[in-house]
Amino acid sequence: MTETECAYLAGIIEGEGCIRIDNVAHKAGLPKTGWRPVVHVTQKGRQLIDELHKIFPGQIIESHGPRHLRNFRISWNWGKAYEILEAILPNMRGPKRKQAEVVLRFHQHIKDKQKIEYNYLSVEEKEWRQVQCKILSYLKKECP
Repeated sequence: MTETECAYLAGIIEGEGCIRIDNVAHKAGLPKTGWRPVVHVTQKGRQLIDELHKIFPGQIIESHGPRHLRNFRISWNWGKAYEILEAILPNMRGPKRKQAEVVLRFHQHIKDKQKIEYNYLSVEEKEWRQVQCKILSYLKKECP
């Protein structure tokens, strides 16, 4: 992405986007032990979603809300979410900057842990990850 595209995407995500970490199960029926970063933008019209997809391809989802109103969402998960946040962080000035920093810190922590431990999460590690998700949830409540 160019610097202009990074700034454009940062503004859209600051105003209309969502940054979160989902707790997920690796397979249906198993306990939720995985953590998936998600960045998405939802709009009633498709024009902005298509424009964002041209800049940085993601998954486009169409859903129907109350009274059968259509909504469109572009979503970036896992590695693409981290790539976007790293690219746009220097251009973020609003309250979602803190959310992006939490998610990127979470990612770095997990990468560092994977170098040391394989397929084992201590109780302390699970608690640390849950605390990070709670911090992110609190920061989301601060956004207007």
